[in-house]
Amino acid sequence: MLIDLWKGRLPVLPRGGFNWVDSRDVARAALSAMTNGQSGEAYLLGGHYATVQEIAMISSSIVDKKLPIRILPDQLLNMTAHLMTRWARWTKTEPVVTIEALTHLRTGHPAINTAKATAAFGFQPRPLEKTLLDTYLWFQDQHTYH
Repeated sequence: MLIDLWKGRLPVLPRGGFNWVDSRDVARAALSAMTNGQSGEAYLLGGHYATVQEIAMISSSIVDKKLPIRILPDQLLNMTAHLMTRWARWTKTEPVVTIEALTHLRTGHPAINTAKATAAFGFQPRPLEKTLLDTYLWFQDQHTYH
């Protein structure tokens, strides 16, 4: 989704968002939980909730270009997702958007409480802007985005 956004393949955006957590923070927390966590306990590792529109606004400065921030109404986006899914099956490609992805965007919980992980082993997610910048730079380095 980020590459599609950055390359301008998403002329409009869906409503909703995700709780974004850096994989490096998750890996560090998993290692820390092995020595500092309690056996049998479960810990939530959330980062920062951001809508797709907020991600586009943050990303605009990262990729140094104006990105779309207009939200497409749900009904139009659902119809588009159905058509894209059929087209993708016919062309044996990946659809840009699916009904399942839209459902996750619309129902994702904005408040993941990480207090237990913070207290047990000092979990502290890095800023979302840092994660997005590092992701962009990694994709550039991998020649996935240029």
